[in-house]
Amino acid sequence: MPRANEPPAKLRNRTPNPMATPVFIEQHPASRRYAILEDNGLTLWLYLTAPGEQTPVADAWVFNRVRPLLTADELTPFRDAHEPPPILEELADEDPICEAPTEHTWRFTWTQDGDAVAVFCDEVPVAFVKAGEPRGFSRHVIRSGPWGVPWCQKTFCQVFQTG
Repeated sequence: MPRANEPPAKLRNRTPNPMATPVFIEQHPASRRYAILEDNGLTLWLYLTAPGEQTPVADAWVFNRVRPLLTADELTPFRDAHEPPPILEELADEDPICEAPTEHTWRFTWTQDGDAVAVFCDEVPVAFVKAGEPRGFSRHVIRSGPWGVPWCQKTFCQVFQTG
């Protein structure tokens, strides 16, 4: 069992990309789920784990650190390496890049039960995930796909009970 704020073994022991670094990790005290913002050097992803387990059950792409991919053919090396690729240009809005995540302020906001979490960048919610939905919402996704679902402010407000 991992200690508080220690990444789950699936993320600690994953070796395909040694650059993957949890930028921010937090465990909800009631649900015992982890929220993990991970930086693999090319992309930032938000993960939500199963309660008391070490397996991500939901994810959402947050930002690229590099330019979006132009064609689906560019995905092959990432699939072969079992690494999350940068988003395709056709699926991203006009501002999908965060080149230097450490120059920003990051935080999580949880639902009371700990079954959903949002990640904020400089006080702006940029992605959220919910248990039971494998793909989360991302502010910079414009069409649903493996990177997530387009941002829905109404859903965000309902899930996190904000005005």
